[in-house]
Amino acid sequence: MASSPNSPAGTPLIRGIGLLQATALNVNNMIGIGPFITLPLIVASMGGPQAMLCYIVGAIVAVCDGQVWAELASRLPESGGTYRFLRVCYGDRWGLLMSFLFIWQVSFQGPLSFAGGCIGFANYMAYLVPMHGVWAKIAPMLVAVFVVFLLYRRITVIGKLATVFAAGAVLALLMTIAAGFANFHWSLLTDLPADAFSMTTKFWLGLGDATRRGIYTFLGYYNVCFIGDEVKDPTKTIPRAILAAVGIVTVLYLALNSAILGSMPWRQIIPGQGADTRYLAATIAERAFGKTAATVLVMLILWAAIASLFALMLANSRVLYAAARDGEYFSFFARVHPADKFPYVSLLALGAVAAAFTLLSLDTVITSLVVIRSTVQFMGQNVGLYLLRRNRPDLPMPFRMWLYPIPGIIALAGWLFIFFTARQFILLGGGFLLTGVAAFLIHQRSRDGWPFAKA
Repeated sequence: MASSPNSPAGTPLIRGIGLLQATALNVNNMIGIGPFITLPLIVASMGGPQAMLCYIVGAIVAVCDGQVWAELASRLPESGGTYRFLRVCYGDRWGLLMSFLFIWQVSFQGPLSFAGGCIGFANYMAYLVPMHGVWAKIAPMLVAVFVVFLLYRRITVIGKLATVFAAGAVLALLMTIAAGFANFHWSLLTDLPADAFSMTTKFWLGLGDATRRGIYTFLGYYNVCFIGDEVKDPTKTIPRAILAAVGIVTVLYLALNSAILGSMPWRQIIPGQGADTRYLAATIAERAFGKTAATVLVMLILWAAIASLFALMLANSRVLYAAARDGEYFSFFARVHPADKFPYVSLLALGAVAAAFTLLSLDTVITSLVVIRSTVQFMGQNVGLYLLRRNRPDLPMPFRMWLYPIPGIIALAGWLFIFFTARQFILLGGGFLLTGVAAFLIHQRSRDGWPFAKA
């Protein structure tokens, strides 16, 4: 097959994703199970309905960071996303290190993120089919296997599935919003503790914890960047899909959480204080419309979870493929299905690791995931954008960040705040970087590459 326009020479992938499908993939990855499982943890962190503040902060970070992704993707519209961006932005030498660290990150954060969705799926499944003991552990693994099965096919079929999945995910949010507003009381939403906005250390640490969990629900607005070789007219489609997805989901999240906090006393939302917070949205729907409606909602939420996992695993499998195709990762990850032309080895490998990670607790998965990703991927890309503008003026710039460089500065400040309020998890982020650098040095030494190459 001849390579398509804007594709690297010899790329065997099919350009089958248009604007609608690209936006749907982003929305799928953003919504998923996240907004239905994080609110109890967020309210516990903030100690009241002022928890809504973390969604506002998260939306600002996502909108600003989305512009970083949009500009990078418009200038470097190939598969790999962050891997490709860092490789070019940091130059021939340091780009090797940064891109390797990101591949190292994907090997862990991709399966972690996938596992979090599988755990959330099992929590809501318990509303329909009570699960205890070993079955509660097996269910998330079965979900992982099912999603990999769905993705084991040609990209044109996947694009159509993504649009259908997105419709179900948005419907789940709208139904939860309707259930919340059916019993909405303004007094509940404004039932703020006396010290709600006291600018103390406790407030800032609480906001950091809440924002870290809140931003988890926004992650995915950039999903389509990782499959650039499979997107039609990527220099225009990718930026539009990113900004459209952020706008749609921000409005939905603010409405969703306002509806829930206005329909139930916030103290009952905190885990262990009232309702079964494993399936809070189902409880809200059951109180508003009855058991049947709650059952329908849970089925839609499970649909949304599958949709998110679908988009997530699709993107991460393409990252390993792109790195291996370039000779920067193990070569077998570059293998493409002989008939349907998709990177099947990377897909199967990530699915297997994710199934193992479902044994971790949900809170550990979320916190570890956000802390790890905030370093190389988000902070690294923000700095990389400025380096790219300075060092590569020869590259076309179909999309320019609005009000440059203000959005990038805001996004970088947001990620720094999220990272440095993580307390003990800062050690996890630092340790992850150190092990990645060690792995890079071992890898380069075996190839006599930089910094070991002979002059």
